[in-house]
Amino acid sequence: MKGNSKQSGYNKQRFLLILKGLLPSFLTLFTKRDKRHIVFCSSYTTKFQFNSRYLFLYFLEHYPDWKVEFVINDEEQRQKLISEIGPYFIETNTVKGKMHALNAAVWVPATLETPVSGFFLSFRRLVYHVGHGVPFKCFGGNEKELSLVKRVYINLIRTNFSKMVANNEDYVPVMAGYINSSQSKIVINGLPRNDMMYVKQDISVLREVLPEMPPCKKAILYAPTWRPYAELELFPFADLDIDELDRFLEEKEYVIFMRPHPSYPGIMPEGIEKIKRIIMLDATLVPEIMEVVTAFDLLVTDYSSLFIDWLITGKPMAFIPYDLDLYDTKIGFSVPFDQHTPGPRISSSKEFMRETERLLEDETYYRDERNRENDYFNPIRTDNCRRNAEMIEELLTDY
Repeated sequence: MKGNSKQSGYNKQRFLLILKGLLPSFLTLFTKRDKRHIVFCSSYTTKFQFNSRYLFLYFLEHYPDWKVEFVINDEEQRQKLISEIGPYFIETNTVKGKMHALNAAVWVPATLETPVSGFFLSFRRLVYHVGHGVPFKCFGGNEKELSLVKRVYINLIRTNFSKMVANNEDYVPVMAGYINSSQSKIVINGLPRNDMMYVKQDISVLREVLPEMPPCKKAILYAPTWRPYAELELFPFADLDIDELDRFLEEKEYVIFMRPHPSYPGIMPEGIEKIKRIIMLDATLVPEIMEVVTAFDLLVTDYSSLFIDWLITGKPMAFIPYDLDLYDTKIGFSVPFDQHTPGPRISSSKEFMRETERLLEDETYYRDERNRENDYFNPIRTDNCRRNAEMIEELLTDY
């Protein structure tokens, strides 16, 4: 399989951001920091997503005496968010923008990018990393085949983080390994975005972005993850019969909403586009899947950690681990895949139809396994934004 070259491009982009941030971060090492100024960011400082999004919105609502801001270094996206939410979105492309963000005593990133890049950014600053999901698969410093470039990058930026959130005790060493840090940097807390799992939604929220979708009795979210070593294969079944799958979906009035990674869309089997009940629901339509996630009745994935958040809903799930051995060899899992995936493993089109129908019609199918894994992965399930905000306040007393 041919590897995907985008990852190496992203690593180069990260090094460039570090170079641009070195001088401003050095100049502000000993300047006064505002303890009521908190700056959030997410992927590449251009996206409004993941756990930092939801904790930011919580601070806006519940901390009116704080200066609450989110870095969006995409001009069009920033102006759009300002018009929708308010003047809380800033840039750090310019020196002035960097200096402004460096004035904050608290930063909350969701990925390895911080509001301003550099080294030792947690010096006299609380940098509270909330992550973008439970690291079910190995990532960062834990990856089995970690490139030299990424290894160097991780070792350079590990000084930038004060604390990182882990969802349970078993994930403390996992999160520490993410950036090759001490376990003392890890705090146990719920993930802010999981508050959305209690927002009840139905199919109408999907019709808002897809008004021409067909009648739908059951909505299926197909959300596989990306691979750094090959293109993602969608519906990777040797026995795939487009007409048979089309008839099945029509008869049952099921609709499959495909949600591949926005930067790694994958390979689609020929003819799938003819099935009107298979619909692309990409980031151009719904930038953050958590905004609509409870509208679905079934989750189908491969190795995405979204299934761990999904456990909170109690709804069924299935897995298509078509390259499990290769994925385990090259990436690896933080916990054993077979032991912690509470749903059928699908390897053919006929299995896909049979298992999908059973999961949607029999609420007891794999229910006990889902409950067990929910207890394991999500010991803290409610009031996640509040819990994290209070922890930030508590930790801030030491800065």
